[in-house]
Amino acid sequence: MRPAGLVHTSATNTQNHWQNPIYENLSIPKKCFSPRIRKYCLYIRWDINTIRMTPTIKFIETTSLIFTLAALFISIIYRNRRHILPIQLYIISCVITIIIDLTWSIFAKNYSQHLLCAIQNIQTVFEIILIYYFFYARLQRKAFRHTLIIFILIFLIFCCIFWVKKEHSFFSFAPALLGVEGLLITIASLLYLYEILINDLVVDLKSNSNFIIACGILFYFSITVPIFFSWYTLYYLSPGSDITLTIINQICFTILIISFMKAYLCPIPNQQQ
Repeated sequence: MRPAGLVHTSATNTQNHWQNPIYENLSIPKKCFSPRIRKYCLYIRWDINTIRMTPTIKFIETTSLIFTLAALFISIIYRNRRHILPIQLYIISCVITIIIDLTWSIFAKNYSQHLLCAIQNIQTVFEIILIYYFFYARLQRKAFRHTLIIFILIFLIFCCIFWVKKEHSFFSFAPALLGVEGLLITIASLLYLYEILINDLVVDLKSNSNFIIACGILFYFSITVPIFFSWYTLYYLSPGSDITLTIINQICFTILIISFMKAYLCPIPNQQQ
């Protein structure tokens, strides 16, 4: 999950930010399409660590928090659904992350988001591990299960290399990293949906919690993949696009949470298929 405060950027006072020597320590790819776009990337990297969330972004994230808390409440009531425990843990991690992000933005004026970015990076790793475990426990084909193991290992190695090699990258917002995570989760959900659809067993998909969760995960992460891979390019082409992208991200995340709520409310007999 991507808290709105961490994915929202602003171009306000970028010329003043450009003059600040701290931008030299920020991690920017060596090849960022062109020197001009690279310059805007530097603007964004500095802005994202200094701005506060706008009222619109705060409202959107507060709404997401309400839905996430509702999902957590439902998961506690139906805690006997042990087979989807990873989803409950994922919901808890999202609640914690959103609360930290909102609390920090409300009580810390003009705060630096370095710590929040580090928390988000940790939550990203926790997120993909939980979701991959959810799919791994349900896949029947060994080839698919081995594929998930290989993908998660590659991602973890990639994260370690990225955070160690690039200075301050662990404390920075990295859209490309979120894009890679979204792509890997999308592949995992497609593998599971492919396997369940070609299964000879008669399954009521409308009341199957595993299927509903997989569809929600596929919907959200497949949409975030192009958003985060093209984040800097879209911002350069349209400086105000970050707000629109943030709104899209939060709306899709809310739909994901609603799918979790629906899954918990499914009848138990169908959940175990």
